[in-house]
Amino acid sequence: TAAPFVSGVSVSSTSSSSALAKRVSIVPNPASTKANIVADGDVERVEILDMVGEVVKVSDSRSIDTSTLRNGLYLVRTVVDGEATVHKLVVNK
Repeated sequence: TAAPFVSGVSVSSTSSSSALAKRVSIVPNPASTKANIVADGDVERVEILDMVGEVVKVSDSRSIDTSTLRNGLYLVRTVVDGEATVHKLVVNK
């Protein structure tokens, strides 16, 4: 189990987390100037991390402005209905 990144929320590898990961997606991917979180539930928090693990952008919106990000691979941590998932996002302008 990973350490929590939001108070009271942690990432685990249980089957319910796997089911949640399938219900959360990022489109378009690759993204150029904007990406959207598509989820069945309430998107509470979105964090974009670079490959060093530094948080480069935080949002509570389903829409993410990627225009200020450099081309490359990022991790997107989302909290949906109190559960966290991690997805990959490619930014290519």
